[in-house]
Parts: sequence; structure tokens; C-alpha cells
Amino acid sequence: MPAQLEDRSPELVRGLGMWDGVLLVVGSVIGTGVFITGGDMARVLPHGGLLLLAWLVGGLLTLAGALTYAELGVMLPGAGGIFHFLKEAYGPFPAFLYGWSCFLVVFSGGIAAIAVGFAEYLGAFVPACSTTNILCRVSVAGFDWQLSGGQLAAVAAIPGKTVSGTVKQRPDYVSEIEWQVLQNVTKNQPDSDKKLTDLVNKMLFIKKKQA
Repeated sequence: MPAQLEDRSPELVRGLGMWDGVLLVVGSVIGTGVFITGGDMARVLPHGGLLLLAWLVGGLLTLAGALTYAELGVMLPGAGGIFHFLKEAYGPFPAFLYGWSCFLVVFSGGIAAIAVGFAEYLGAFVPACSTTNILCRVSVAGFDWQLSGGQLAAVAAIPGKTVSGTVKQRPDYVSEIEWQVLQNVTKNQPDSDKKLTDLVNKMLFIKKKQA
């Protein structure tokens, strides 16, 4: 293998296409709130047209945020997203606080909301997993704490979502045969995931040089 490939430092694989980007944006914008809060909003608002107006205003705000992020991404290219933008604009400490807030609140809360939405709709098909199926009730310090089948289903859904998000996927520019060969080469080696990523990066570099 050429020396320049051996000495080349690892970097993020630029393997996402337009369709991947569209799916990422749609998945980030459309959350479980669309399916959970619609009924509550319809009950509170006096007219159905106001519900559509609220969605329209929310869509315009989301579009403004998307255009802002697009401009920031062009002005400040680099890995890290909002963390990178905050670091460049305000320094490392606000970016550090944002990273920890995402870890402790933002992303954790998002995963919890997805799990709750999953449990709500699962209960319609599996009554044992419904939030109305109370398994036990305990009074603690004057508070009535209860455990439902929906809560257990939501808790069980969180590891499943976490595992599904960490499964290593084959990049589009790597054929199925190449992917199997790379996995077989690295599967029994120490740090197999890191070595697989390095080989994929080198393959992308070679293909770009040949193009």
C-alpha cells in the first residue's frame, strides 16, 4: 500500500448523499410530537383552522432555522454542528455547556419522547403495554407513584433505539462484496471498528484519486 495512505490521518467519511441528508432533516424535524400533541391542541383551540395556522407558523419557524443552519454550515464548515458554531462564535466554554446539555437533557429528552410515543401507540395493539394498565401503585411522601405497562414498554424501547442507532452501516460508495471483505478482515482484530473505519476512509481516498 502506498506510503501516503499509511501516513494519512483518519478523518470523517464524506459518504452521505442528497437523499441521506433529506432523511436526516425530515427525521430531525418530524418527531413524535406530531402524533401525540395534535389531539391536545385540537381540544384547546376553539377552531380547527387555528390548529392548521399553528402548524403553518411552526413550519415557517422551522424553515427559518433550517436556512440559518445551512448558512452557518457554509460559513463555518467543520464537524460538530451546533457545537462547532457556538465554539467559533462564543468560545469553547459555551460550546462545552451545550454539549453536556445535549447529553443530559436535549437528546435524552428526545429519546424519552420517542419511547413514550412508541408506548402510547403500542398500547392500542397490545393492551398489556397500555398506559392504562397499572401494574403497581405506591404512595411515597404523599405522592401516588404508579407503574404502568406503557412505562415498561417505553423503558424497553430506549435500548432498542440506542442499539439500532449504533449499528454500522455500509457506505454507498462501498459495494456489498467490498464491505463483506473489509468486515472479515477486521472482525477478529483489536479495535476492529476503528480499523474498519480507517480502511473505509482509505478506500474512499483511493477511489477519489482514481476518479
